[in-house]
Amino acid sequence: MSKALGSGRSYRIALILIATMVLLAAAGAGAAPSLAEIQKMSPADQASWGAKLYPYPDMRAPGATTVLPLRPWNAKSGPPVGADAVPVRESGILDASKYKKAPPWTIGFSNSSMGYNWRIIMYELFMYRAKQYPEIGKVIVTQADGNVNKQIADIEDLIAKKVDILVVSAGVQDALVPAIEQAYDAGIPVVIFDRDVSTDKYTVNIRLNEYGNGYAEAEFLAKAMGYHGSLIGMLGMAGSSNAIDRWNAVQAIIKKYPGIKIGAAGWSKAFDMAEDKAIMKGFIASGVKMDGIYAQWLTESLGAIEALQEANLPIPPIVGDVSNQELRLWRDLKTVGLHVSNPPSCSIDAVDAAVLVLKGDKLYRDYVNSLFQVTQETLSQYYRPDLTDQYIASPRLPEDIVQKYFAKK
Repeated sequence: MSKALGSGRSYRIALILIATMVLLAAAGAGAAPSLAEIQKMSPADQASWGAKLYPYPDMRAPGATTVLPLRPWNAKSGPPVGADAVPVRESGILDASKYKKAPPWTIGFSNSSMGYNWRIIMYELFMYRAKQYPEIGKVIVTQADGNVNKQIADIEDLIAKKVDILVVSAGVQDALVPAIEQAYDAGIPVVIFDRDVSTDKYTVNIRLNEYGNGYAEAEFLAKAMGYHGSLIGMLGMAGSSNAIDRWNAVQAIIKKYPGIKIGAAGWSKAFDMAEDKAIMKGFIASGVKMDGIYAQWLTESLGAIEALQEANLPIPPIVGDVSNQELRLWRDLKTVGLHVSNPPSCSIDAVDAAVLVLKGDKLYRDYVNSLFQVTQETLSQYYRPDLTDQYIASPRLPEDIVQKYFAKK
């Protein structure tokens, strides 16, 4: 949410007090950890506390008139991921005055795919937020259907249309680099969110904490497996920064607990449950031992569960997504599992960042979203029996959007 705020020492004191109260409420009895203590935490604990540090005490860029409710990705705030993750950027302060434009603005939104409920919600929240800004006159949306070449062409088309700012939710992190750099070199500010892109030629980057996600889930599985046994990897789309970051975290856990070995792992296409189910059937046919299953997203988790059920095999500890269907299965089967999610409301933050850039404000170049977790103890807070299986639990999701897409008819 973008809201003009005051400045000065009283503002910072107020933010610190708010953050302290949030931490104390979350921690219950005992003292809340200091910022220095949080910086020393493991990536999993940082991911947990990151969600409670809202707002984060130093998230307001010096000189900014508006605050983004995100954690800056820089040394002062502490790295949002572990040492084994992709290199942590030392986020600089962006003075966007050179991008300042008089409204109305045209925003170009290059979206890699709408092929999954998370992405549908993300898109709806993007448009929902854009409509709240009278300064935004037009949003041009392109949708690539998971086709990298189409997304490259989409970005080139948005450049040709001379949009005031380009917002990108990338499919893969390498192939889009030339198109994104073309926009940046042409003087069009670029906001990257959701998945990362392998270039420094961007204006603002809002990353999902995918490494923290994978780390938290892998730590849970390691404990559930008794720190030994065969772990199966049901992985997402090859080349996706999100999938790569999560799997890097899992492999860091494997190094930490040498009693755990990777029995088998397979990459899938974009959100294809039939393919994911076939991958698990192949693992079953191979006879590989399965003491735990690391499933990166909904289709991998559900595909694995269905294949195991059809083979009349027990379901070992498993992690997955936060769709209504999966939460219901988890409740009914009493599966040992953990669900960690990056909220699709990251698109709200992307719109807010775009507005701040076009207003010529000051902000950080790099931010990271917080995670939220669903356990057996908290499942009832997120499962919605009044909604369809396709609903995905998410903070900041307006009820009218929920009812539009997920109400049972």
